[in-house]
Amino acid sequence: MKLFKSFSDFANKDGMQTNNTNENRMLRKGQFKFGAKLQYSIEDVNETNGFYGTLETQFGLDEVKQLFLDAFAVLGTNYDFTDAGALAFLNAKDGRWLADQVVDKLVGAKNMQPYYGNLEEIFSKYINKAKWKQFAIEFNDFALTESVVTEGIYAKKSKIVPGEYIKTQYGYFYKRVEGTVGGEDAYVEIKKGKEGKKKTGIHDTVDFDIVDKSIALSESVTEGKFSPMGYAKRVVDGSIKIKDAMKEAGISLGNIAKLIKKIDKSFDVDAAFLEKNVMQDDPEKFVESSKLKYIRVLNEGVDNYTYNNWIKENGKIKYPKWIEEQRKEVIKQGLMQPVYDSESQNMIIWINSFGKKFFPINADSKKREKEFGKNGSEFINRFYNDLTGYSAFFWQAATICLEIIRQIEDLQVNGEPIEPSYYLAKEYFNNHGLDTNRSRIFNSATEKLAVWMKDNNIETL
Repeated sequence: MKLFKSFSDFANKDGMQTNNTNENRMLRKGQFKFGAKLQYSIEDVNETNGFYGTLETQFGLDEVKQLFLDAFAVLGTNYDFTDAGALAFLNAKDGRWLADQVVDKLVGAKNMQPYYGNLEEIFSKYINKAKWKQFAIEFNDFALTESVVTEGIYAKKSKIVPGEYIKTQYGYFYKRVEGTVGGEDAYVEIKKGKEGKKKTGIHDTVDFDIVDKSIALSESVTEGKFSPMGYAKRVVDGSIKIKDAMKEAGISLGNIAKLIKKIDKSFDVDAAFLEKNVMQDDPEKFVESSKLKYIRVLNEGVDNYTYNNWIKENGKIKYPKWIEEQRKEVIKQGLMQPVYDSESQNMIIWINSFGKKFFPINADSKKREKEFGKNGSEFINRFYNDLTGYSAFFWQAATICLEIIRQIEDLQVNGEPIEPSYYLAKEYFNNHGLDTNRSRIFNSATEKLAVWMKDNNIETL
């Protein structure tokens, strides 16, 4: 299997010569293909989390893509990952942890060029070769299994003929009709007992069962409380816990999360998972959901149960008074759900307050202890990946929103005009030297601010 060691190797294949300027120009244009047959693109990459998403919070787009290609090559050439296995690893939580090591090593480097194509040293120090081999076996097998499942669904779908009805794994009904949409067989959705007119395609990863017309027309009239969508609605309205909904409906965490987002995009699925349920009571379903290709719902952060046990064994952490005040103000403004109003979230807020300065502090145990105290330093060392992961980005977005809200309040007092949330957030990020391009923190801050402004009837230009 031929893997490209770096972007340079890819760009120079078949005798095509290029220089660094051309490489960067191609990266900016989005010509981002990788794999032995160039079968993967940015659409296959986990830009929200994983290796790529984690690097994106610290480096420029060109640097992130270069480092991603280098990491992809190292996994294949040094540790026997298949192309699919390497991509699965980098997209998973393990890829994010690996990216943390790269960040620790490279943040602050004046010249990144010497590191391109030379990540082997960082990888070898992260875990030993035997563990890498074990990872390769696990992720190669997982990627192959996922491929077989998708191919099986595709084969089943190819047998559906116009006029037949199906029910998807998400509880939706469709009728196969003549024609195609985007190269896929055409379907129309059945809603409230009626066939829609707009043709659509069904993604190859969506499983389904063939059903009688009578079932499709009758069951689609109303989504019962015991259908997958019905369970999702009950999770959103608070009448059932997400773990119980998963168990009763017999669906995975990822699938019910997708349904929840169809009902309420602002619903904080992660906050629901922070309760003492899925990770402790049903670990198999949690592991299953974290490996889904399209749904990446992660239970990160330190939950109350884990935090309280650690404090009981090691002693309390002395937090600055402003942290609790800020946490409660964020909750009061509705920027985070009430489940986050817990001392277990304090360290995330504290770490975020340092910005990029935190990484060199954390790298030196003496500096870390000086800033956070003995217990605080040990807590960070034990839960580093959880404290700097998914929940941390939401907290950072929320605290930024809080600052912008204070600016809005000043504008109201002075009778000055107020711009829409996007422009307010962008101005804040630009003024503070923060990245807005494909930034999940910027996107989250914009969304949270828009909801707050709507809830508080803020008139804008």
